[in-house]
Amino acid sequence: MEQIKWNEQGKIRVRESTEAQAKHLIVKSLVMFYIKIKHKDRSNIVKMYTEWPINSGKICDVYYENAWSKEAIAYEIQDKITTKWSEETQKAYDGWEVHGIKNADYVVIDLNKISDDINKMKKQIKELVI
Repeated sequence: MEQIKWNEQGKIRVRESTEAQAKHLIVKSLVMFYIKIKHKDRSNIVKMYTEWPINSGKICDVYYENAWSKEAIAYEIQDKITTKWSEETQKAYDGWEVHGIKNADYVVIDLNKISDDINKMKKQIKELVI
């Protein structure tokens, strides 16, 4: 079983400082925030990471794993969703298995469909968190 990297949980890496990147980081933070709120009673069995490697070199924006319900969910936050990107992402997640987990799935968050208004954004992200 993989060792939990407690010092890596919740870290968000900032590479660029553009307005588009700022929205991406805000959405990523909100996803992690709402996962934490949703599972606050079982926080000791929930693992969350950013920039987590999945399959064949694919790295998701937020990775969430719940040891109690045996589920893992990868969140992909994307600004420009093209047919090519969708096909590559689907291919990367086909057959995705996590040791000791019954259900592994992914959620794509389209930044173009997320409001710039922070109150609307919070509501939209809250609805997307599984």
